[in-house]
Amino acid sequence: MSLILYAPTPEGPTKRLQKVITSLVPDANVETFLSIESLSRKLRQSYTNRLNVVILLAESPEHLSEIASVRSLFQGMSVIIILPDRNPGTVARGHLLRPRFLTYVDSDFEDVAAVLNKIL
Repeated sequence: MSLILYAPTPEGPTKRLQKVITSLVPDANVETFLSIESLSRKLRQSYTNRLNVVILLAESPEHLSEIASVRSLFQGMSVIIILPDRNPGTVARGHLLRPRFLTYVDSDFEDVAAVLNKIL
């Protein structure tokens, strides 16, 4: 199984998240996308691998809006969303993506590791 990670910047929380992910999934099975366009292209491709886990890191409300604009592409996949804040409006928008798990950018991502481990 491969896993897709969308993280709009390669630094900060992305590095922490990648460290957690690579402790569970070999690097060869993780594809990271830094733009919503490249993520969309990948998800629209027909693929032969079993792909059923997408981790979406929204570092800002703008990133969450970009993710929400392509939410139809996540149907049939296990989605883990990492939200930029705990604002009720942000949380409500995050739930529109119908995630398997929802957490926040200021977490240590150990909760993401536990959920990912269960999915795997």
